[in-house]
Parts: sequence; C-alpha cells; structure tokens
Amino acid sequence: MQSRPHNMKLTSTQLDDYELALDRIPAFPVVYRDPSDFLYETTGRILRGRSLVGRFKFYYVDFAAALNAQCSAHDVLDSYAQTEEFADSVIGDGDQYCSRRLNQLLQGDVHEMNVLIIDRLEIQPAFRGGGVGLFVIRKLIERFSSGAGVIALKAFPLQFEVDRAKKADPWSQRMALASFPLQKRSASAALRRYYGRLGFIAMPRTDFMFMSSTARLPSVEELLNQSA
Repeated sequence: MQSRPHNMKLTSTQLDDYELALDRIPAFPVVYRDPSDFLYETTGRILRGRSLVGRFKFYYVDFAAALNAQCSAHDVLDSYAQTEEFADSVIGDGDQYCSRRLNQLLQGDVHEMNVLIIDRLEIQPAFRGGGVGLFVIRKLIERFSSGAGVIALKAFPLQFEVDRAKKADPWSQRMALASFPLQKRSASAALRRYYGRLGFIAMPRTDFMFMSSTARLPSVEELLNQSA
C-alpha cells in the first residue's frame, strides 16, 4: 500500500472529477480446477478526466465457495504471494475461516467468511494529498465487499519494498517513491493512522489492518473535513 500522501486539501468539487476504471477481467473456469479459482484478482486505474491518477489492485477471497468445494482455506490463500502472507492473521494455524486473533481484534463482528484484500494502491505525485487514496478504498469497499465479512490491507510503505526490476520500470519511476520519508517506523505509523481514518484496526505485531464489513464507513463529507 502507498505511503501517506502529502498535506494538500481536496475539495468536494475536485472529488467529483475522479473515477475508477477496472482492467479487463480474465476468463475463469466453469468448474473448480485449482484453489486459485476461489481468489479473484482485480486491477484498475484511478482517473481524473484524461489523467491517470494511479492504480489499484484487490483480491476477493471466496472462502464460502471453497468450503463448498472442500478446498482448504490455506490452499486458497497460498495461490498468490500477496495473499499468502495474510494466512496467519486471517485463518491462523488451523483451517478456520476467521482466526481467533482476528475475531478478537474485530470483537466478534465477523458475520461472513469471505475476505476483501486491498492489495495495492498507488497514487502519482501530482495527485497525492487530501486523502485521494482513502476515497478510492472507500469506494472499493462499497462496491466490492458484498458477501465479505472482513476487509484487509497491509499498511507497508511502498518505498521500502525491495524490487530492483520494479524500481527500473517507467511506472515506478513516475511514482517517485524516493520522495517519501525514509524512516520506516514513523512512515509505517503514519500509514496506520491514515488508514485508521476509514476504520481499519491494526493487528499487533503485524503490518496488517482489518475492519468488519458491518463497520460504518465515514461519509465523504467526514473524510473531506478530516483532511481540511
């Protein structure tokens, strides 16, 4: 997930110009063939008029369908490295669809077994600030969390990722991650506070944050007031 934006004010008029566009969804099998069939990856673009503001990626983990097909919850999350790292926090050592630690964190407010994982959010420098990322995540939750009991994300600043190939590609260069703070502890804490504005709760001793799908999302007006 992207680091906390710079301090700029976003107005409701400006927000009206933003849109989300999904990338092409690949074909999927009619019948179960592999655990990854229950893990739906979706990518998309954040647009403002003709300008590309940023990109996002999320996974919808369909534990309910996997259970019906007698497919292990661990096998489903193991399908991708990005989702496998959530396994200990989400399902724990066993094969339950909500670990005891996650249930305690959300105070038992988990009523569906599916999970929406917000995997990646990247905002270009010219559009950072004012909480654009928060409004994007809010819309993704509104649009795609149906049937999910939990929404999850990893609050890990992108500037600390180690991937030389990514740093060399044109998109990563446009992201200008070197402009972000280089103190990992303070950057991570700021990121947790940032996503906490939406209602996400940090799981102790991890980089992960969670919220129940039944939790009230702050309104657009409330988020705008917070960033004012």
